[in-house]
Amino acid sequence: MARIAFILLCHKDPAGIIAQAQRLTAAGDFVAIHFDGRAASKDYDLIKTALEPNQSVTFAKRRVKCGWGEWSLIDATLQAVQAAVEQFPRATHFYMLSGDCMPIKSAEYTHDFLDKEDVDYIESFDFFKSEWIKTGIKQERLIYRHWFNERNSKPLFYASMNLQKRLHLARKIPADIGMQIGSQWWCLRRRTIESVLDFASKRRDVMRFFSTTWIPDETFFQTIVRHLVPEHQIRARTLTFLMFTDYGMPVNFYDDQYDLSYQPGLSVCPQDQPGCQGSEGTPGQSICRKECRALAFRTKGARCFSFWPGVVGSAGGLPRGSGKPKALWAESAR
Repeated sequence: MARIAFILLCHKDPAGIIAQAQRLTAAGDFVAIHFDGRAASKDYDLIKTALEPNQSVTFAKRRVKCGWGEWSLIDATLQAVQAAVEQFPRATHFYMLSGDCMPIKSAEYTHDFLDKEDVDYIESFDFFKSEWIKTGIKQERLIYRHWFNERNSKPLFYASMNLQKRLHLARKIPADIGMQIGSQWWCLRRRTIESVLDFASKRRDVMRFFSTTWIPDETFFQTIVRHLVPEHQIRARTLTFLMFTDYGMPVNFYDDQYDLSYQPGLSVCPQDQPGCQGSEGTPGQSICRKECRALAFRTKGARCFSFWPGVVGSAGGLPRGSGKPKALWAESAR
């Protein structure tokens, strides 16, 4: 039977993370946590102290200071993946998620689903031929070196890139890999994860290349998995429900959009709304009630990043009518 090691990248809400890990492990799975190095040490200590007795939870050996769109997110992921591989030899699959994810299917459903096919689930489309990138720079993400963050150092980001253009410093992509792009929410088999780690240790040239690309969490695993795994063993889709605007921002979801998110073959939704009440049931088996209704704070709904197989609940959420949206992952079994 499939047993999942969830790779959990998070940076806030220690109480929610603790509850999230407890729910996931109660269903028989494992959790490897990377808590952002920029976050408060007291929050990390709180999480570690609470979860230390749980033998199904482990932590990345090194906390990386993460930034949106940076290589640091891949570094943090690899740290958590390595910890999971070493600590959980019985894990058959490794599922990427964040502290904002909300499960929408039961653990039993998820295990059965993964047992049906011996494949990896990861979006991976041709970087140059696909229309996956809707706006902004495209090939510039790869051929120029990015040392600054576009979100918090915009002038330096574009000045550096434009200087490289003027000096004709475009670099070549490693010749033996075909660049792919897709969602960062993947579910990979153990042997695939072990192959990726082995590749990372041997191909320092590829690691150096990706370390200065922009938004590598949409290209690194997607490219390496496609390079290592036969095509017939890859399902180029994510098990996490995703919806973004044309500007690349995650769409907000509300109580009355339950039917939209609860689609066959999808499992997790990262932040849901506080008014969505979970049904009675054992950990990993409660399902969000259809009678959820839109609340007065309709225009302030929670941002939803992804969906994976699990549970939806509400413990730790705010009461109905509170007017302040809050992720309900703590009640789940993203």
